[in-house]
Amino acid sequence: MENRFCSITAGVNTCHLCFEKAFYSLKLPQRPHRKLPRMELFRCGHGMCASCYEAHTRAAGCFKCPWCRDGCSYIFPSFPHSAAGPPKSSIATLSELVDEWSESLDLLYTTRSPFILLHKQIFEKEKNRQVLCRDLRVQAAKEAAKREEKKKRAAEREKAVCGVCGKATFTSAKQLEAHTRAKHQ
Repeated sequence: MENRFCSITAGVNTCHLCFEKAFYSLKLPQRPHRKLPRMELFRCGHGMCASCYEAHTRAAGCFKCPWCRDGCSYIFPSFPHSAAGPPKSSIATLSELVDEWSESLDLLYTTRSPFILLHKQIFEKEKNRQVLCRDLRVQAAKEAAKREEKKKRAAEREKAVCGVCGKATFTSAKQLEAHTRAKHQ
């Protein structure tokens, strides 16, 4: 998969207009966060919170990305549309695209729409991050187990001192036992 510019990540993001937190869900249609507004994804890879997007489109009339000035994607009459009404003439966000394709979401995943390609890229990046985190946790657990084993062996070495001759060169209780049997019986 080709790597495109994308300033949005899965989960909590910061809107670069109002600097408030917003949430990008990996589910389509996006699941709302219990406290945070939805993070809107544009086809250029930029995004902003839903509140700023609504204010921006109300003020500007037609949508242009405030960072790169990229416009909307246009929908052709052959695209499926929802039962809610006729198709929109243009789509500015992934949410609008998903709303428009709500009757055919399974087909939407197969398109080469820039929105879907970016969403898949965000999904893959999050999946890779989760795998990396899991691998790091496993590695940390293995290292902790090794440290515990070293501590256990060090404590065993400290205790492995012959009570008869005072020799303290044993690396384990087993060696001390063998020494005691061989030398002091």
